[in-house]
Amino acid sequence: MIFDTIFVAGLVVAILGIPALVGSFVDQRWPFLALFLFFSGGGGIAYAMLKNPGLYTPAYVMDAIFGVIARIIT
Repeated sequence: MIFDTIFVAGLVVAILGIPALVGSFVDQRWPFLALFLFFSGGGGIAYAMLKNPGLYTPAYVMDAIFGVIARIIT
C-alpha cells in the first residue's frame, strides 16, 4: 500500500505543476517550479509503476486515490 501513497502523492504534485506553469507563462518567466513539480511528480508515479508493473491501470487509479484518502481520514 505504500506504493499507492507514492503514486497518489506524485499525481497530486504533478497536478500542482499546472497552475505553476500557467502562472510562469502569464508573468513571462522561466517555469522552474513547474518543471520541478512535473519531474518530481512524474518520478513518483514512475517509481510506483515500475515497482508494481501492470497494477496501475485506469480502472485501479481511482481505487488507489480513494484508498489513500480513506487511510488519511481514518
